[in-house]
Amino acid sequence: MISRYYLLGLATVLVIAISYYFVIALPAHNAALLQIERDKFDVLQKELASRHAIELQEKEQRKALLNTCISTAEARSSEYIKLNRKEVRGKKGVYGAPQHVFDVAARTKKDDLEECYRKYER
Repeated sequence: MISRYYLLGLATVLVIAISYYFVIALPAHNAALLQIERDKFDVLQKELASRHAIELQEKEQRKALLNTCISTAEARSSEYIKLNRKEVRGKKGVYGAPQHVFDVAARTKKDDLEECYRKYER
């Protein structure tokens, strides 16, 4: 008789242990693993958003630098022409310059613009 109760008690403990594992422990473990994966995903998503924001900021900064460089190149060309111009005889307030001045200014401007695009446009 004792062995029958002993076997029944052992079977009950075994059933309780298995039930505990499948009803409580395994779902809790799976929920913890799922939460870890969610946290990893959130971190990666924030990192991607941060990286995208940095790239966008760098792009805007390069665009601003390109515009500044273009303006500087145009101003240098105009300044070169202004420095090398002469007043036209007989016409007060009218200025002109030899063709080579315009050629040098155009070549310099072209070279400066190429340098600007090489530096800042990607």
